[in-house]
Amino acid sequence: MSRSPLKVFLTIDTEVYPISPGWKESALQQDIQRDIYGSVESGEFGLRYQIRLLNSYGLQAVFFVEPLFASSPSVGMEPLRTIVSEIRNSGHDVQLHLHPEWTPYIPTLSHIRPVPMANLKGDEQLDLFRVGISNLQAAGAGTPCAFRAGDFSANLDTLKAASEAGITFDSSYNYDSNARTTCKLAGAIRPLLQPERIAGICEMPMSFFEDRPSHFRHAQVCAASFRELRAALEQAFDDGWGTFVILSHSFEFIRGRRSGRAPSQRRIVRRRFEDLCRFLSENSARFQTCVFRGLEPSDVQAEQPTDMLKGGIVRTLFRYAEQAAGRIW
Repeated sequence: MSRSPLKVFLTIDTEVYPISPGWKESALQQDIQRDIYGSVESGEFGLRYQIRLLNSYGLQAVFFVEPLFASSPSVGMEPLRTIVSEIRNSGHDVQLHLHPEWTPYIPTLSHIRPVPMANLKGDEQLDLFRVGISNLQAAGAGTPCAFRAGDFSANLDTLKAASEAGITFDSSYNYDSNARTTCKLAGAIRPLLQPERIAGICEMPMSFFEDRPSHFRHAQVCAASFRELRAALEQAFDDGWGTFVILSHSFEFIRGRRSGRAPSQRRIVRRRFEDLCRFLSENSARFQTCVFRGLEPSDVQAEQPTDMLKGGIVRTLFRYAEQAAGRIW
């Protein structure tokens, strides 16, 4: 009997930071070109590049779009409308991402500290949800059903606020060894490998694997080599998992965003994403890319696996070498 394909969620956090001097006078345009569209001297390797590549391989992706920046009087809604339109018109999914760092620039949210969400009170988090959802709706994205906290900074209050705001799915749980300092869910809940209903919401955990003894690496394009991602996907399929969540960012393929110098392309990381897309397309009988739009919790909830995914020392060492090469190439 043939086995159902593994549901793969390619998630791309799509966000912009006000780094450039004079960003208010330019309505954030330089930062948007860098962080959203990945514009560097050698080309454009952000949102539009990712969409073109995904579409060329017939894959679907979830773009977790950060919309609070549109509430800054210096920026306005038009850039967010353009971002949402480009994603939706290309057949992909727009969902909610929030970074409270924008609150000092938003008069209606100035009472909220610009700190990670897990450090905020529940009612403050709910205020962020309401503004973020309203902005996405005004930009033409419809009403989001899924959410991811910026930097995975979420706690149980975040899930409760998300549920109260009408969110069905959360994807803020991250058991990565480095992310657990910000992701308070990972400390409050046992290692979560597959979706599970928690605090009134369906939690969709970031997929991760043990890359060395007692150390865990999440499935992010810039954090794991293609060989590691491929091995984790194949192991998850062989072990009968139902879902696998992969992370990327709109600016994942450029370096030097905060250096003060002109950013440049990260060729090795871009190549990983290209290899991953090709692999998923060529193995569509085993791996099916999915989105949250139209999804029900019952479509993904299943029995929790008993074993974590295991990496391999050879693949880990190869990634170390690849990362070292990537710093200069």
